[in-house]
Amino acid sequence: MFVLTNKKGYVIIIDINIRWNIYAYLAYLIGFRPKQERRQYQDREGEYLCYIMNKLMNTIFGKNNKKSAAQKQTVEVNSKKLLGSDLSFAASEAYKRLRTNLVFSFAGETGCRVIGVTSSLRGEGKSTTSVNLAYSLATMNKSTLLIDADMRLSNTHKLLELNLAPGLSNLLVGVNDGTGLIVPSKLHRNLMVMTAGDTPPNPMELLSSKRMVMTLESLRAKFDYIIIDLPPIDAVADALIVSKLVDGMVLVIRENYVDKHTLDNCIEQLRFHNANILGFVMNCAEVENKYYRKNYYRYGNNSSVGNTAISND
Repeated sequence: MFVLTNKKGYVIIIDINIRWNIYAYLAYLIGFRPKQERRQYQDREGEYLCYIMNKLMNTIFGKNNKKSAAQKQTVEVNSKKLLGSDLSFAASEAYKRLRTNLVFSFAGETGCRVIGVTSSLRGEGKSTTSVNLAYSLATMNKSTLLIDADMRLSNTHKLLELNLAPGLSNLLVGVNDGTGLIVPSKLHRNLMVMTAGDTPPNPMELLSSKRMVMTLESLRAKFDYIIIDLPPIDAVADALIVSKLVDGMVLVIRENYVDKHTLDNCIEQLRFHNANILGFVMNCAEVENKYYRKNYYRYGNNSSVGNTAISND
């Protein structure tokens, strides 16, 4: 028998025989399982015992959700530091280099440039990259519009703390005539945003509709740059459809996250649809250049370009 005291001062008495009660409960569960599954439960008996004991101790010692709430708040604060002017020096310089490369990709061309941003898998940081790329372009005194075209799992409105609807989907289905859809980003006066809108049952059909083509043509006359946040290619074909409507595509790749086969398949699909691949953004990459760290560390607090854009998009 153990006598324990939790943080609130309550005395808890635990009978060591509870272990056998847990064994009995496991035996009860196993008994109602098909024969082919019983062996699996018996082999993992120790794992299930530890799991139940952990749950029991959490309940006894009154672990509540206060820590979880604090952790969530920390994650939200950290995500805000990955956007706009809150970026570290190294991360900001990385996005400026990306901006410069894109500008030179369209050297000699006039008019609005529409750029799609996508990735192979969800979670590679495409939405954060889209926001920061749009912000970087806006700082050049260029009128920039960020469109969230990931209508299945939209994330841009969360990053920028905006309302999800009305947005792109409401415009494409004809529910909204465009009034109030383009809103300030709160990051820069030259950066405007169109959120994804209400989740439709047919995002692919909406993105391939004539109304989508007409919408982009109308917006081209109002902005210098349009950045479109698109769904991952491995999940759905939405990005492949929109790739025909944009001037170029940027592929975000998270280091040590996506495998070579998936990435190769993603590139093949883009090429099959005759997409203009402008380049790749290596996300969460570590910089090992000691010369860079030695000579440029004094300009900022962080000398690593890695961890510049992490999000669950």
